[in-house]
Amino acid sequence: MLVTITEETSTEISNRINIISQNVASLKAYFDNRSYGDDLRNLYIGVICMSPKFEQFFKPRKPNYKREAEVFLDHGVQVEQEAMSLTYDLKLDYETYLNTPDIKPMLAQDILKSLDTISTIKKIKDFDLNKFKSDFELFFQQNGWL
Repeated sequence: MLVTITEETSTEISNRINIISQNVASLKAYFDNRSYGDDLRNLYIGVICMSPKFEQFFKPRKPNYKREAEVFLDHGVQVEQEAMSLTYDLKLDYETYLNTPDIKPMLAQDILKSLDTISTIKKIKDFDLNKFKSDFELFFQQNGWL
């Protein structure tokens, strides 16, 4: 399974949230040879943490599930979304993340909670969400986030 997390952040907090980009390769490697069912093979989580003055320009998008591969334009760039893919955004509270000394445990918990989004997609029937969440939590523990 492919799991990746992207980040859109304000400059004031980007150096704190960049722990996501620093761990994307290990996250991909951890889930690379795992399978949780036939209905979801690719998961893209977009983390948004913007200061209030920019928040209006970065609204979380609704979850987007594609059973078939699709090519589309996103901000003028051609993007191909693989079959059996889910993309969703996770909006973080800017002030909380700005004022918390160690954001890793809080970020891990927010990401784990966000995985419940998968259960809201009616087209995803064959997927072991409990096992996936358990493995995700184990990844965070092994990497010192929890």
